[in-house]
Amino acid sequence: MQVKPGIMLHLLKIIIHHLYALRKVAKPGWLIFFTLYASVSFAQTGIIKGQVKDEETVLPAATVSVSNTTTVTNTRGEFSVVINPGTYILVVTHAGYKNFQQEIVIKASETKMITVSMIRAEQLGEVVVLGSRSVIQRSNLNTAVPVDRITSKELKQTGQPSLIQMLNFTAPSFNVSRQHLSEPVTLRGLGPDHLLILMNGTRYHSLATINSGGIRGTLGRGSVINDLNSIPFSAIDKIEILRDGSSAQYGSDAIAGVMNIELKKTTGKTLINLHLGQQYKGDGETIVFGINHGILIGKSLPAGS
Repeated sequence: MQVKPGIMLHLLKIIIHHLYALRKVAKPGWLIFFTLYASVSFAQTGIIKGQVKDEETVLPAATVSVSNTTTVTNTRGEFSVVINPGTYILVVTHAGYKNFQQEIVIKASETKMITVSMIRAEQLGEVVVLGSRSVIQRSNLNTAVPVDRITSKELKQTGQPSLIQMLNFTAPSFNVSRQHLSEPVTLRGLGPDHLLILMNGTRYHSLATINSGGIRGTLGRGSVINDLNSIPFSAIDKIEILRDGSSAQYGSDAIAGVMNIELKKTTGKTLINLHLGQQYKGDGETIVFGINHGILIGKSLPAGS
């Protein structure tokens, strides 16, 4: 049970009043013992401090509960709880992650540090903002048209060396045509210039060339070519694909659909990606190597990062 500061001050006043009354009859040793005992009795609490994070970044606004005390992590994912000695169950919850529970034994005047590693809950509705017409993030079940969310982990599992080939093995209605210098991509069989490509919600430029169709069977003859291979895969966090016409919201170049590529936002960390492969007969070796490191520009790094 926590003692409020007002009650503690009132109790201290009562103790001091009685000490002055006992000073004439009590011995000095008794007075010192009683004073020390009174001061120690108000310090029988412990502190639980920690940080909540996932595999790469900290998680602000996570709910931390210990017994009847509940708090929320700050912008750096940190929290602090003052509680009486005992054994408690620490519960941490955050939208899109599995609940975290851990038993903690806290002693008097003890400060316990803990790092909470949250695990993403893949079975929950993934958060999607593309096509929602709102600044509030919504689940893909609430969007007016189907939206696919593909994480970088899912793309790696395809075993393909390039981003376009990864998407070709993952996303439905996604078509690609291999050419000499580029690989234009389309959705739902329409031309490459009918697919709007965004990067972090901003339009991504196309190549300054037109597909002349010099080779028979090439995809998107007479259209402006897009090239997703110009985006390094090691910098991609997730890809959202809106598989329906969205010209009313995004313009005439979104007749086939919209693809939004979200880049990683971690800073101060280096991520290395190495992909090796070959055919069963021992030929056709492929090696893909990528490094991603985020640098914060214009702001000072937070303490401890």
